[in-house]
Amino acid sequence: MIAARVDLLPIAHKLALQAAAVVGRSFWESAVMELVDEPPEDFGLIEERDFVRRSSTSSLEGQREYV
Repeated sequence: MIAARVDLLPIAHKLALQAAAVVGRSFWESAVMELVDEPPEDFGLIEERDFVRRSSTSSLEGQREYV
């Protein structure tokens, strides 16, 4: 079921989500952007579809952290 939901994402968001899974349970936008050739403009869509959640704080200053 989860794979079917991921397959519905645009390719840039799907690749970003896969890269985030490689980074770990917690990850930062900048880390994912470095791993993906053509990253999405933001993580809004994968956050909206409940694949990730933005943390209220980040362990890296100036970076958005997600779980």
